[in-house]
Amino acid sequence: MAETVDFDLHGAVGIRVVDAGPRELNAIRRQLGPIERPLGDRAPDIVIRFARAPPPGGALRYITMGQTAHDAEHYYVLRDDQGRPTRTVLPMDAVGGPCEIQCSRGTRGVRPLLAIINLTALWKGLVPLHGSALVHGERGILVTGWAKGGKTETLLAFREHGARYLADEWVYLDPETHRMYGIPEPIRLWEWHLRALASLRPTVSSSTWRRLRAGRFAVRAVERLAAAAGRNRSGVARVLRKAAPTLERQLSVQVEPERLFGSSRLVSGGVPVSCLLWAISHASEEITVERADAASVAERMSASVEYELAEMRDHYLQFRYAFPGAANDRIEALGARLAELLGRALSPLAAYRVAHPYPVDLTALYGAIAGRLAEDSPG
Repeated sequence: MAETVDFDLHGAVGIRVVDAGPRELNAIRRQLGPIERPLGDRAPDIVIRFARAPPPGGALRYITMGQTAHDAEHYYVLRDDQGRPTRTVLPMDAVGGPCEIQCSRGTRGVRPLLAIINLTALWKGLVPLHGSALVHGERGILVTGWAKGGKTETLLAFREHGARYLADEWVYLDPETHRMYGIPEPIRLWEWHLRALASLRPTVSSSTWRRLRAGRFAVRAVERLAAAAGRNRSGVARVLRKAAPTLERQLSVQVEPERLFGSSRLVSGGVPVSCLLWAISHASEEITVERADAASVAERMSASVEYELAEMRDHYLQFRYAFPGAANDRIEALGARLAELLGRALSPLAAYRVAHPYPVDLTALYGAIAGRLAEDSPG
């Protein structure tokens, strides 16, 4: 039976899914996380409507073969979030403001839905930031940086010392109140996380732990074979060197935050940001925690958020190719808007540059950060 369901991102962005079947709705739920709640009298910012087919607008012309297309009226995405064929109308001239996305029946997730929601949040005054957020004692800690910078690692390190969980993928900042909000999405644990912290192992099944350990042995075996084959300049070495990273990417599992932290240590609602940690991995075995310029971190993270929204910009450029007279002022001004709001949100904060090797000793990481924060605390 088709359903109409509302989702609400911290009162800033309302999403309404209309006439969705069970599988279609579950795919949207996986994309958005646990933010399903009625909008009440509020009008939705984004409507996602499922129908037999989007309205016709003439002959279909491909842009990227099998991926995107257009007709005389609409821009289409031809693959859903799971890579299955679909026909989804993306109103790229309207995203960021009130808009309606039309999906054909059977669509399993909308691409790039999260980027569109984050753009909408930005223009509603809530800044999306790729990062982790936690509460340790009375201190709200925001951890941000590029991929593999150590955001999740910092969260796990503080978990061992009673920290409460707020977010581990997207954090939403209110530059007016300097509060941060999160979504309790699953946390990706890597095999080495489970080896590093024994307390994490009960959060995954024994079969998963065995699978991850077997995968680690397989990666090591492939690396040894690649090294041996390389000495003979064999073409097999190239194949093996490509196989190792593919196997490495499979050495992870997603775990619900409630399983990792317990329901009593999940924070709902907004938390005041006390300090900002800019996490980076470097080619050294040393862990350093130094004061940083928050305004400079804000500039860097503006570029990072733009990078995370690159798929949406890619669709926008294809839309502009299809409809050269059309434009979206919100996308055109994305960089300036990010720089302005991130600057206001982050610049007043006490900021620290946390540099570490990757993988990192999680116990030592906590000790270095907590020690420096304690040194700088009043009294």
